[in-house]
Amino acid sequence: MSIAKPLLLIPLLTGTVSAESYLQILNFPRPSLLQAVVVTGVIILIVIFAVLYETGRKSSERRAMKKSSETAFNMRVADLGLSDRETVELRRMANPNQYGELNNILSSISVFEQHVEKEVQRLITVPDPYQKTEVEETLSGIRKKLRFNYLENEHPLVSTRNISVGQPMVILSRDGRVPVIQQARVVANKELYFRVQYDLQRETQISLQRGDHIKVVFPRHADGMYEIDLMVAAFDRPGWIDFYHTLNLARHQLRRDVRLDLNTPLKFRVLETGDPIEKERFGASLLSARIADISGGGLSFINDTPLKPEDILSLNFSLSEAPITGIQAKLLRVNPQQGKEDTVFKHHMQYVDIDPVQKEKIVKYVFEKMRQRKQQAKDSPP
Repeated sequence: MSIAKPLLLIPLLTGTVSAESYLQILNFPRPSLLQAVVVTGVIILIVIFAVLYETGRKSSERRAMKKSSETAFNMRVADLGLSDRETVELRRMANPNQYGELNNILSSISVFEQHVEKEVQRLITVPDPYQKTEVEETLSGIRKKLRFNYLENEHPLVSTRNISVGQPMVILSRDGRVPVIQQARVVANKELYFRVQYDLQRETQISLQRGDHIKVVFPRHADGMYEIDLMVAAFDRPGWIDFYHTLNLARHQLRRDVRLDLNTPLKFRVLETGDPIEKERFGASLLSARIADISGGGLSFINDTPLKPEDILSLNFSLSEAPITGIQAKLLRVNPQQGKEDTVFKHHMQYVDIDPVQKEKIVKYVFEKMRQRKQQAKDSPP
């Protein structure tokens, strides 16, 4: 019988025998209504208990997370020296249901800029100018205390609010094809807008109004080139434009191995060399060559006579009539190439001592030429 009873499960599982018939076959006592109600009630109680336990556990975890987040936030606020008004503004900007968000605002510039952008969009619709000024001053104070008012060049910009005062830029037409203002400079950067000033004597043909969209481009040292679509907030003929901020930045990273092909004269001197014969041959003479390509990190030039790797040279050349003088560069390698009549030598140089102003001129020139060539490629028929 011990073997037969398990075999009887087969018709039950296949549906050929009902549960009631199965109980009769096995001589199991039929449960009463009371027993069925009791069993069902116990099961329901177990389920309710499990749900309440899980709900309580999650609620306890949330309270612990909130307490921990509040403690960490209060400690950071005290360390940073935030005022009560600044603390209240941070709390209002953050999502109250995201307990870690307060601390993310304090530690991440990306999170901070996203919340500032939302706050400013709300603030723009506020008619009270005093309230705008008050909130803007509060946001500016928070930014300075969090040290988000200045980004190292190695850190890409997150928002136009990160652009440094003094940053030069070129203002293009809406389609990005034509430079409208060649020489402009950021003179103020606030939370609601930033101001660009230009030379009225040089740029007299521009006419803008609030709501217009135009593009600006500028190089950022050790970072890349930025091309940004901006909306005009205000415009004045004496020579300034206010732009609304944006988080939508198109960044083109400039690497040292990305170079612009070029063919322009170069003058150089050999400053240091480990070859006594070369030192005697060249001495302090000013020699001529032609630049083959250039970037913000170095250049290559073509010369009839090969120099020695590790030589230190002083370079002088011009880019769009902008003189670049006295750049010290190290010769990395020399590659022979077949010229029109004889073998020439391509010298690959890396800057070792370059003034930041001169480097900015080079980077700006490279970007502008690349932009022009890219535009010409778009305009040329297939």
